[in-house]
Amino acid sequence: MRKFIQSLFGTVSLLLVGAGTGFAAAPAALYNKSIMVTWSESRDMKDVDNRASHRVVHRTMGIYVSAAGRMFTQKSAAAVVRNSRWVAQSASSHGPGGSIRTSNAQADRGREVRMVGRSLVETVKFDSGARRVEIKFDEGFRACTVHVIYGKEGDTPIISRGMTTRLHALTSVDIGGQSCSVSDGNMFGQ
Repeated sequence: MRKFIQSLFGTVSLLLVGAGTGFAAAPAALYNKSIMVTWSESRDMKDVDNRASHRVVHRTMGIYVSAAGRMFTQKSAAAVVRNSRWVAQSASSHGPGGSIRTSNAQADRGREVRMVGRSLVETVKFDSGARRVEIKFDEGFRACTVHVIYGKEGDTPIISRGMTTRLHALTSVDIGGQSCSVSDGNMFGQ
């Protein structure tokens, strides 16, 4: 029987969104509203030492659009990890063989958030590949749906840094439990 460990290495941060290229202001219908998005990722992956592991990552993204139209986001991630030996080793530095070269290795990796019609789209570039989160709003911006997708470069696996910043290759990612809601006011209580 495999041992399951719940670990909360979550990344929690409050960011002002909008400094990136391609940002378009939020529509007035979203002013002074909060958007809550959640999803889960079932991941099979290998680390740089070719050790395989499986984890389920539960992600939450909260977005507040101020009365002035500025967007603030807060994200968290919690992982359920099988194989406690891997967890202990993942907390170490990259160690030998800690680099994987891909076409994105020299590219400007990062995060871009933009409005496209009635959708708010976040794109996160990894060392290789990317994740796209699209939040689609109804006509009145009172309800939303979310669609999360990972993309890779041809036959190259998605290479990213995990919550412990250790490089790993995602061999498969299944997205589930996607939900989205819109509410009035500031979810961050300020």
